Amino acid sequence: MIVYIAALAPLTWVAATDIRNRKISAAPLILLAALGGVRIALTGLTSITPSIIGLLCVGLPMLVLSCVIDHGNGIGGGDVKLCATLGFLLGAEYALFLIVAALLLFVAYAWISGRKDAPFAPFVLAGYTVMLALILLIIGGFNV
Repeated sequence: MIVYIAALAPLTWVAATDIRNRKISAAPLILLAALGGVRIALTGLTSITPSIIGLLCVGLPMLVLSCVIDHGNGIGGGDVKLCATLGFLLGAEYALFLIVAALLLFVAYAWISGRKDAPFAPFVLAGYTVMLALILLIIGGFNV
């Protein structure tokens, strides 16, 4: 459980950098991937298959979205790498929930503000925080 809470630090770093520079650096993504490795080690998983499936289930759709959406205002390569890394950390089930929550938050923001060019990482951080709170309060914790 501590791994998921610890992930808030690099996610906050990513969101702040994305707001400030509209770029996502590799360093916090490496930290998130390392936390995924720690999660695998701590849970005693004999395979990294769930993490690889999470990486692909989230990373590939985001890659498709980045290719389809206008590159000037759309999802960039950093957003794709961020979402894929979170897929590795969380596994497919939680990562898909997170990305759907982030996309819904972004759409709500765009609809209310009339802007469509906001950085995506802050919405990922908000979605992660909502997901973490729901899992802790409603479900009682992660099942991994």
